[in-house]
Amino acid sequence: MKLIAIVGPTASGKSELAVFLAKQIKKAEIISADSRQVYKYLDIGTNKVSGKWQMSKNKQVYLPAIASKCTCFIYKGISHYCIDFVHTRKTFTVVEFAQCAKRAIQEIREHGNIPILAGGTGFYIQAVVDDITIPEVMPDLKLRKKLEKMPVEKLFKMLEGLDSRRAEAIDSKNPRRLIRAIEIITATGTPIPSFKKREQNALVLGISKNKEELRHAIEQRVKKQMRGLIDETKLLIKMKIPKKRIRELGFEYRLVFEYMRKSDFRNIKERLIQENLKYAKRQMTWFKRDKRIHWIQTKKDALALVRAYIRELSC
Repeated sequence: MKLIAIVGPTASGKSELAVFLAKQIKKAEIISADSRQVYKYLDIGTNKVSGKWQMSKNKQVYLPAIASKCTCFIYKGISHYCIDFVHTRKTFTVVEFAQCAKRAIQEIREHGNIPILAGGTGFYIQAVVDDITIPEVMPDLKLRKKLEKMPVEKLFKMLEGLDSRRAEAIDSKNPRRLIRAIEIITATGTPIPSFKKREQNALVLGISKNKEELRHAIEQRVKKQMRGLIDETKLLIKMKIPKKRIRELGFEYRLVFEYMRKSDFRNIKERLIQENLKYAKRQMTWFKRDKRIHWIQTKKDALALVRAYIRELSC
């Protein structure tokens, strides 16, 4: 069964490459593998594709908690799944993402199309490509109460000691994600990647960017995002999203929220650039361990690999 995955650091062009490939091979649909693009109202800060929900006569798109049978999220004529459907107040776990992605894969195949999984959340990609069975661990309220008293730096150090690979990919400033990761490994006694069920025969493409190219792309993105990101954060406040929750939604919203409280936006662009670069480094540390990834520099390289992969599996 065919499955294509596209990975790479933030601002490397994963979403646009996915659309390019989908249009070139003509029979493909896209699954977003971004832990924050699932949320509504987080468009600018997550660099979500500017798609629209549209009525569809022929497709039944799986949407958890919505169960819509007649709407699709369309961007540049291509259906996208697991994107823009969870309210920002709610949390969305890797278990829920894996369920969403697997149902989307099944549905895309029923359409006679190839699923393209594209995103920068390494753990989400691995959960689908390796079909990892992630235990549904119930919240440990006693442990949470203890962990919530700890500074975020101490939580991160604790996770590093328990599961170094998970620590490489996680947002080290997000206490909710850190606590949940610690909670799971404490309950199971096993790092999450150990819960592997079976590996799918997927083609995994990685977008390769040198440091100068990546920094330039990040600088351009931050410059483009700035005004909209401030307005988006103001909207979250207007919607009465709790302060704690806003800080959990990623370093972009956390930083803007901090600067808004000070009414001083000096140096915010450089702070955002530096945080993006740190995030990109964490992403690449995760991805470089996966020897299956074919690193590509051009769309032409990616298309050649995809066509060869399709031919091989069609024989």
